[in-house]
Amino acid sequence: MTADLSSALVVGGTGPDDLRRSVESLTTPPQRTWCAVASPEEAAAVAGVGVPFVLGPWPGRAEALQRLYALVGDGLPEGIVVLLAGGTILRRRFLSRVRRALRRAAVVLSTPGRRPRGRTASAPLGRFTVRLLTEAVLRPTSGTALTTSALAALADRGWLGRGRLTLGEVQSLVGPAAVLPRSVDAAPSPARPRSGRRLTVTVLIPAYNEQAWIGETLRSVQRQTRKPDEVIVIDDGSTDRTAEVAGHYGVRVVRGIRAGSKAGAQNLALPHVRTDAVVVADADTALHAEAIEHLLAHLEAGMDGVSGGVLPRWERGVWSRGRMMEYALGLRLHKRVQSHLGTLLVISGCVAAFRTDVLREIGGLDATTLTEDLELTWRLHLLGYRVGYAREGLAYPVEPYSWPLYKAQMRRWAGGFFQGVLLHRRKFRRRPMLGFLVVAAIWDIVSPAILLATFAALVAAGGLGEHWQTLFLWQAAILAIGAVLASRVLGVRRTLQALPAYTLILYLGQYFYLEAFLREFVLRRRRTDWVKGH
Repeated sequence: MTADLSSALVVGGTGPDDLRRSVESLTTPPQRTWCAVASPEEAAAVAGVGVPFVLGPWPGRAEALQRLYALVGDGLPEGIVVLLAGGTILRRRFLSRVRRALRRAAVVLSTPGRRPRGRTASAPLGRFTVRLLTEAVLRPTSGTALTTSALAALADRGWLGRGRLTLGEVQSLVGPAAVLPRSVDAAPSPARPRSGRRLTVTVLIPAYNEQAWIGETLRSVQRQTRKPDEVIVIDDGSTDRTAEVAGHYGVRVVRGIRAGSKAGAQNLALPHVRTDAVVVADADTALHAEAIEHLLAHLEAGMDGVSGGVLPRWERGVWSRGRMMEYALGLRLHKRVQSHLGTLLVISGCVAAFRTDVLREIGGLDATTLTEDLELTWRLHLLGYRVGYAREGLAYPVEPYSWPLYKAQMRRWAGGFFQGVLLHRRKFRRRPMLGFLVVAAIWDIVSPAILLATFAALVAAGGLGEHWQTLFLWQAAILAIGAVLASRVLGVRRTLQALPAYTLILYLGQYFYLEAFLREFVLRRRRTDWVKGH
């Protein structure tokens, strides 16, 4: 087949600006780019680049696509048709690979990055090799490309009204199908709300045996300057009075069988969300009164996921005090640098905001790793979504107040980091900056062990001499620089009080991450027990 990219069906309803950007990312002739639009303003926006059809009242995307095909289906020339939603921008690399792929296949799916469970089979696609998924989401307006005859076959069987088919169903209807991973080829534009209205928002709070903390968390949500449209507490099989306490605050409580992880609990609630955005907060975390306002401001500015800032709720004991300086450095340096680089290493699990459709499109959170927030952040980056940082959207979690709790938290964090590395290690080339930050983090983990081994070898050989002074001064300089930066957040007195505790947890953290590196990365002995850290 030598089909050309000859036509496109575009569904609007997202605002004039988003719609025009989507149409301009196509290479189809204007007279063969048909657009179902929701208003005269959208019709004017695509003037000269497409043929608009105003549908009023707006029937929704699936019905709009069905009506659009009924209007122009007979006029579609033989070739490749791209189905596109307003707000989605296709890279030209996607279009060129579609042409190559459709010489052998009837359909090209722009799939989510998360691989569904089940059998997979490899198949050549040009000079690339991709995996054919036994189950894939065929989204009618997310950058799906197919031949005219394949579109007609699917339309005849009522697919345009469904919007979801497994890959096996597609193959049975229209023959062999190929899958182009969306993370490589089709990058969504920054999703934006419809012009002239703010995002609606639901707060999700997963909770397991949190009766001691859930009340303060809900009170902080109720004090927000940007009131949420709904608050949902997910009682993940608690054996205490968590659900009862939450019920006193008039929120919606969703109960489920024990999922065993925060990711599983959040996925349980996702189908109940009816708003544009989701703010996720831990059950032991109090939010600053303006946290939701700052998080949503970043979403409304074009981000798909936003991390808030984090500071411990109090400074009681060595572990919380050390965390205070660690988080202050994150606010002042690490997160800020990563934000400027456009690649946040991790969206905080304590407080974050996401577009609901983005979470659903990528399949929710991954409960197979110990750090669902880290894995979700990397997946968003690799799929081409925009991730932002709202340092003013502060959250105040309860940090570990004993050695067993601190140890459990660190082993979960460290194990989850290397589980994420193993899961995505072959994909980092798609996002070089993310790969660089991950490699830098691994080097930061293993370099102290290398330095210590070198130090021990020199001592054993009697060749250390006075070089220990250089080593000491180097370590002291690192701590001094950290103290200066942290003092810009905490003040000098609090920083000096936290410095001894921070020094302790700095080197303990190195130990736990090195332990996880050897267990998860070298020995491949995967840790699966998800344990809270307070």
